Amino acid sequence: MNRWSNYIAQVESAVQELSKELAPYLNAANKKEKQAQLNSIDQSIYQMEKGHINIPDELRQLKLKLLKDLDQFKEAEAAQQKVLELLQPLLAIAPQTRKQTQFGEAPKKVSNKVSGSRIDLTDLLTAGYLKPGMQLIKKYKGETYKGTITEEGFILTNISGQELSFPTPTAAAEAITLKAQNGWVWWSVEGDPKDRTIDYYRQQYKVKTGQ
Repeated sequence: MNRWSNYIAQVESAVQELSKELAPYLNAANKKEKQAQLNSIDQSIYQMEKGHINIPDELRQLKLKLLKDLDQFKEAEAAQQKVLELLQPLLAIAPQTRKQTQFGEAPKKVSNKVSGSRIDLTDLLTAGYLKPGMQLIKKYKGETYKGTITEEGFILTNISGQELSFPTPTAAAEAITLKAQNGWVWWSVEGDPKDRTIDYYRQQYKVKTGQ
């Protein structure tokens, strides 16, 4: 890895520094407290204006400070999302193909088994609970996302006009939402009359195998 060690060290240093800077503004409790303070000040100003009472400059300045603080929370969230977007190409795996090589041999199947995981899509494909080419679907923030289960047990989906393949349902869901997700319950099987998620089939497999 010495070829990329300098890049990795730079990224690690930048991530640590950025995490330290963003931490206070990615804290939901801090944001909630600031918002509550602002709401209280707005209520006080409203009551003063209603009673024709002069509003102290200190109160106006405090309100401006709180507004600036809340803007920083928004900026921090935007920065976090931008970092996730920049890392997305590294999380994605190039789509696997079944085309023959120049020597006439088909590529070997690549396992998408994640270390420590007990069940993955290849298990369900082998057991017949799912089939290659099966379509998955999810409506998220007004958009409909679709995925295709490949023969190798990957999920092929389109993100921002680019076709990408992911080793697990969760990896695909997180790449789309840029948030932590449980991909098994995020994706539904397209055409399923009961709109069941792929976790339904995983649970069926667990019952059958006693896992």
